[in-house]
Amino acid sequence: MQTNTITASSGRGIRRLVLAGVLATAAAFGTVAVSGTVSPDSAQAATANLAARVNTFVTNHPAGTEVGNGQCVTLIHAYDQGVLGWSESGTPGDTGAHEWWDDFSAKPGLSAHYTKVAKSAAAKKGDLAVYGPAVGGGYGHIAIVLNDNGDTLKVIQQNWTKSLHVSIDSSMTKNHLLGYLRPKA
Repeated sequence: MQTNTITASSGRGIRRLVLAGVLATAAAFGTVAVSGTVSPDSAQAATANLAARVNTFVTNHPAGTEVGNGQCVTLIHAYDQGVLGWSESGTPGDTGAHEWWDDFSAKPGLSAHYTKVAKSAAAKKGDLAVYGPAVGGGYGHIAIVLNDNGDTLKVIQQNWTKSLHVSIDSSMTKNHLLGYLRPKA
């Protein structure tokens, strides 16, 4: 497989790095490495694109529906595939949602698609909020952030109340939060 590099700058040559152009190049060449400085407009476009994909995911997974076996990690697997475009075979979650945080560096799929963010930071739409084993019967919990309300989060999640269904919680606690996994895409 051939690897090509695209260099972008905010100078005269290339004013904006357009996500669609990068994806088209990736499809044409297989593997693409991007280096250089990305303009603020490009970063805002990527953030807006992620927010739009999260909104579509929420629309396609309404409260009361069940995804897979109804566990919280099953919803996250659907999120990774549907929003980020990757399938994480071999990622944590089979024995506990908290493993997404605890075993992050041991799982290349996670570190390739997410960045760990401290729980003291403000969450962004599309982040995964990962909770420790003090909740969820020792398994922890994981949810998709829709908004950071300061002391609480608005999230879409599954199996928080042992109902095995998707729910949207406008005031999810930050108690026992380990941190956030922020999508790189």
